[in-house]
Amino acid sequence: MSTTTAFQPLKTKWTDITSPLYLVIGILLAMSLAFMLMQNSTRVVGGHISLPKALWLDWTLTTFYVLPFFLWRNRALAAAIRSLFGWLLLSFVLRGIAELVVIYATHDWRCLYGIGHNALTLALAAFLFFQLPRHLLTADRRTMVFLLIYVTTLVFESVNAWQFSLLANPANGVYFAADTPHFAFVNRLTWMELTCLWPLFCWFLWKTRADFSHP
Repeated sequence: MSTTTAFQPLKTKWTDITSPLYLVIGILLAMSLAFMLMQNSTRVVGGHISLPKALWLDWTLTTFYVLPFFLWRNRALAAAIRSLFGWLLLSFVLRGIAELVVIYATHDWRCLYGIGHNALTLALAAFLFFQLPRHLLTADRRTMVFLLIYVTTLVFESVNAWQFSLLANPANGVYFAADTPHFAFVNRLTWMELTCLWPLFCWFLWKTRADFSHP
């Protein structure tokens, strides 16, 4: 396949779901739920985590790491679009390393750090988007749908971090919203965000199933 054109659509059928992408998504979901059980049954850094927040953690890992990686490595995509998602992936890889060190080594993470990084990544996404050749914006609308999901997730994540900062302080070792009345609004907001994003994400995965199954 050429790397200078947009997605090359194939004749699809439901059995085209053969890409490792779907296995990774399933494993990550299972790991996120296992993480929730661990957080809620042991006294570890971060405190208890509610079900919507565990699902949101899974969502952000899928959106910021898994899909950008598979889009970056997908040879059915134009080189410019692959590069866009490669840069976005690098942004969160660097953030992930820094965040893990700060959370588990120095215990000094602040919500403002995450919000600031989200803003920088949003600016990076906008810059790379406007550098794309115009014909790709119409020829590859499916990938643009995921970029919309990505940007919306960045905005939602920033709102979540801001709301969380009003109720808890990571400096005290609380990094997650527990399933308590204190965090009720944050959890309801997260359910609403997931309800908005998951149907669109599932549609994207279904429409691109053959593209991700390229040899």
